[in-house]
Amino acid sequence: MGTEITLPSGKRVEITPIDGKTERLLEDKKLLQSGALIDKYLASRIESIDGDDSMTPQQKEKEVLDMLSGDRNYLLYEMRIDSYGPDMTFNHQCPTCKKTSGYQVDLRELLDDGTIKIYPYRDEPLRVELPRSGGYAVIGYMTGHEERKAAQIKDNPMSGTMLLRVKELNGKPPTIKDFDALIGEDLAAIRGGIKEMQNGGLAPTLDLTCLDCGNEYSADLRFIPDFFVPTKTNMVNASS
Repeated sequence: MGTEITLPSGKRVEITPIDGKTERLLEDKKLLQSGALIDKYLASRIESIDGDDSMTPQQKEKEVLDMLSGDRNYLLYEMRIDSYGPDMTFNHQCPTCKKTSGYQVDLRELLDDGTIKIYPYRDEPLRVELPRSGGYAVIGYMTGHEERKAAQIKDNPMSGTMLLRVKELNGKPPTIKDFDALIGEDLAAIRGGIKEMQNGGLAPTLDLTCLDCGNEYSADLRFIPDFFVPTKTNMVNASS
């Protein structure tokens, strides 16, 4: 039997602890470049979804792709705790002074006390009124499908991300040419809506204070290596 967790959307998922084979997925450069790494990583540890334990690996991966990004973040977070325990020790470089500080956190405690935030989902996509053109844009939540496509965007990431997130522009699916024709104020309104629609499910950001200069900043847990593969390296206090 695995561990059953309930995602922010209400979906129930049973998971088993990460093993060496799953860790090895993190070294697969082809999966990283294709954007499929996280999908394979999550699907490999799923036993059942909403009680269905008969799914094939392909069906599990499709379920993971269909999940909202906030649910996927929560699943990653719970898998990490279930597999390695709640304690996380890591080093992180301050973006201001470039000095590295060492930190020790309890991931379960951060979740329980609300430091790591879980936002409710909106019932409907967000409609954004465009102030200059008088039109509107409809913005939805990210799913695994958009995450995979976003990982493959090499050029023009800003416009590429907008194309993935905007479901409708004045009643129809948008194109890059549609965005090219918009005035800056309209583009800014769309980007504001995209930012607002990131607040659904678990937000994997941790607020840190540099132990050297005192700067306060946020770090994304998904980009801290020790979140995925805890190491036995010594934690620094504050070093160059």
